[in-house]
Order: sequence, then structure tokens, then C-alpha cells
Amino acid sequence: MSVLRPPTLVGREDVWAQMEEAWEQRLGIMIEGDPGSGKSRLAQDFLRSRQDHQILFFQGRPGDAGIPYATHTRNYRQTLAANPDLDLPQWVVRELARMLPELGRRRRQ
Repeated sequence: MSVLRPPTLVGREDVWAQMEEAWEQRLGIMIEGDPGSGKSRLAQDFLRSRQDHQILFFQGRPGDAGIPYATHTRNYRQTLAANPDLDLPQWVVRELARMLPELGRRRRQ
């Protein structure tokens, strides 16, 4: 069996069009579906088509279900790393430090 390189998406034209429309309207895009149905691939291909923008790709992982706030914590860290000059109010830093202990240490230094 031969695999196309790069593989092509089939039957996603309508979903892609909806994503394009949401992007143009500056709306959030949420993709849901069964495991293994190609959600991550669709999202990554769409985001790669937006090379003129800074893109953060947030995703849940199978082990996240057993760790409270694991997905949020990883995504907050990714957001802060991508925006190192972000000036957050102290109350936001205090609240985020509940999930991101390094913010609490940074504040005390």
C-alpha cells in the first residue's frame, strides 16, 4: 500500500469552509469528533495555512483526564511562553499561580 506524501484530506471541504468563515469573523473554532477521526490533523493543516499569524495549538491528551486542570495548565504555559512580554495584572498572576507554581515563585523573587 502506498501513502500519499503529504496525505490529503478527503471529505472535509464543508468543515474547512466553516473554519474559514469562523476565522474571517474572528470566532473561536472547536473541532470535536470520535478518537482517530482526524480532528488534530484537520486543525493542524488549517493552522498551517495561516502562516501570517502567530498560532497556538491547544490540545487535550489522553492522560489529562486523570490530572485536574492538566490541559489548562499546559495551555496557559504555552500562551505565556509565546507572549513573554504580556503584562498581566497581579490578581491574574496570583490566580494563575494556583496552577502554575512558577508564577508564584517569580512573584516572590
